[in-house]
Amino acid sequence: MSIRVADNAGFCFGVDRAVKIAYDAARDGAKVPTYTYGMIIHNRDVASDLEGMGVACIENIDDIPRGSRVIIRAHGISEKEYEDLQSRDAQIIDATCPYVKKIHSIVKEEFSKGRRIVIIGDRNHPEVKGINGWCAGSADILYTDDDMNAFLENDRDIPISLVTQTTIRGELLKKFEKILKKHFTNVKISDTICSATS
Repeated sequence: MSIRVADNAGFCFGVDRAVKIAYDAARDGAKVPTYTYGMIIHNRDVASDLEGMGVACIENIDDIPRGSRVIIRAHGISEKEYEDLQSRDAQIIDATCPYVKKIHSIVKEEFSKGRRIVIIGDRNHPEVKGINGWCAGSADILYTDDDMNAFLENDRDIPISLVTQTTIRGELLKKFEKILKKHFTNVKISDTICSATS
């Protein structure tokens, strides 16, 4: 049997960056407790390794002791979660993927203009939950044909600003983009699929 490794195997840029940030924090000898808020990446081996180095994964902000260092996962978090961490005097180490941070900025700006935010992605994915948190949780999240059919019941003239989860298939964006442009009069598309995914 022959095993071939793909040219693009391994961590993408954002994940690699987050892992390096977490390991650097684990090794820097700080005297304050350090946690990741959620799994730094979707990799149990990395999470277990960090835990062995004293960096525990915590899923609930209320469980983080005041004044601790908190590493924000590569997938990012909502604006409210960020504010909640600040209110606990957390020393925040932001390992959010820069491409995801860009989506947060787009969503916040477009939402402030009164536009309806649409996210193409999996509503249960931490990245999508985080993105939705930059428009007060008001986004319409489309992933299936049923999601799209329900969304098409909206007024044709609503101003729509669309972003994508960084890891969705380009074919899904193209399919939904075509439908939205056909049914709505004011659609602004931001293709935020990561180049590593493409």
